[in-house]
Amino acid sequence: MFARRSLLQIQRMVARCEGPVGDLQRGGKCLNSVQLIGYTGGDPVRGGTETHPLTRFSLATTKYYPTRDDKIESKTSWHSITVFKPFLQDKVNSYVRKGTRLFVQGSIDYNSYVDQEGQKKYITSIIPNDIIILGRSQSNLEGEEDPDF
Repeated sequence: MFARRSLLQIQRMVARCEGPVGDLQRGGKCLNSVQLIGYTGGDPVRGGTETHPLTRFSLATTKYYPTRDDKIESKTSWHSITVFKPFLQDKVNSYVRKGTRLFVQGSIDYNSYVDQEGQKKYITSIIPNDIIILGRSQSNLEGEEDPDF
């Protein structure tokens, strides 16, 4: 019953989202939600400007599936995570290192820019609303106390 009720809620939300942008009579509600569990590919990197700081890191998620000859194959996808929220930046910069296992919940963002050669480049990034540390890398465990989250 729970799954059926949830499915009906999603169907209603999708129906409301199909209207033209700004169509207030249809509700205008849409959903942009991403949940990932994976391992960081490197230490976080601080960037941005003094007035708009950000922290970036990569997150690997791996999917396992059986092949026709009963072998297990894997496919790893890399996700670019860009953190804007100050309290999440503090958490990431203090406790996340290469190999840290994380749960990241947020939204997907698509942007483009023109590089120095005049080529248009496209960026896909996950903008987290929450990050939960599920496991810490071996180098992160030595000599540090656990964070209080």
